[in-house]
Amino acid sequence: MKLRNNSASTNYIGAVYERGTGKPLASVAVSNGRDVVLTDESGRYALNDWHKADFITVTIPSGYWTSNYYLPVSREETDYDFFLDRLETDATSHTFLHVADSEVGAAGAGEWLEKLRRTVEETHPAFIIHTGDICYIDGLRAHIRDMNDETMGVPVRYAIGNHDYVNWGKYGEALFESIYGPVMYSFEVGRIHYIVTPIVHGDVKAKYTEGNVAAYVRNDLRQVSPDKKVILFNHDYCQNDETGFVLSDGLTETDLKEHNLLAWVFGHWHYNYLNEIGSTFNITTSKPDGGGIDASPAAVRSVVIVGGRLTASHCHYNDFQGARPNGGYKWSVSLGGNILYSAPAWKDGIVYAGTSDDGWLKDCGVTAVHGETGRVLWKYKTRNSVKSDIRMAGDTIIA
Repeated sequence: MKLRNNSASTNYIGAVYERGTGKPLASVAVSNGRDVVLTDESGRYALNDWHKADFITVTIPSGYWTSNYYLPVSREETDYDFFLDRLETDATSHTFLHVADSEVGAAGAGEWLEKLRRTVEETHPAFIIHTGDICYIDGLRAHIRDMNDETMGVPVRYAIGNHDYVNWGKYGEALFESIYGPVMYSFEVGRIHYIVTPIVHGDVKAKYTEGNVAAYVRNDLRQVSPDKKVILFNHDYCQNDETGFVLSDGLTETDLKEHNLLAWVFGHWHYNYLNEIGSTFNITTSKPDGGGIDASPAAVRSVVIVGGRLTASHCHYNDFQGARPNGGYKWSVSLGGNILYSAPAWKDGIVYAGTSDDGWLKDCGVTAVHGETGRVLWKYKTRNSVKSDIRMAGDTIIA
């Protein structure tokens, strides 16, 4: 331990080692929340002071993991060492689970948590990410008891939501940081570089600004290998620009599409939706309990990564089981997606049904089924889910 003085030029120093062997790890990124540097051949690093620095974080490289990826900044010391556990499995292909807007109270998570545990058992994810709106002081204190690395059996990471800025401490993020750690950090799994960022506005004034976030992301991306794809987690879509994926600190713009952005994953809007803009995915997930504002059923989402590609995504519904009828029917047929709130139409012996699929690859659309035999006559695939009743206007089908 070394004593710190209060000079603005004081450095944070430390090293990154492999746990057990003590092997120093080179070219590992370490950050003070704004600046990002790489460790040298001896595993050492040095960071300048930053007046908003509350944590020193390590970007866990592919092939390693640790639950202790951040260290609180102390005015009494400058040495911050990290110890990473080597993984035995190859995570080039992996899955992660997305949870959003759980909005729990003092009682903590409800029945949806058991569904999440079953989904963990089914999908074997590399990690779970919660993209915010844990909700208020009681919820922030309760949620971590229910959903953490130990209770879920896999790593769990959190982003801050607008309702997680609370009147506790000196600024809106203070309670979140005291329980969940930093609001800006990154880690790698396989060929994917994951970045977690804050929404920067909420119910109480934020400490960090959009400019702070843009500066951190820009500095973080400078240290990312060009063969990595990037997935960014935030509570909302990109700075009120759902399709642009550009961050700005007021002086410099960072176009994330030029940095191999594969997906922007968020919550906030309380619906299940996935679309592809160019080569970048916009992905959001409904609440895990109670569902969404557009009749999206309650869900958690799995995202499947193979190498540097997003190959699949599935909504694991919590209150929709897709039950089959109990008998007495002439035929049954699978239409691929789910019939949620789209009542079929009937005309001239043909059933027209709309289906919903908020995953990837999408299997949604309007299907014509022969009313007597159940034979599928044709299927028209739609870009997005059909969530309204089917109507007939003469020979025209409206969905």
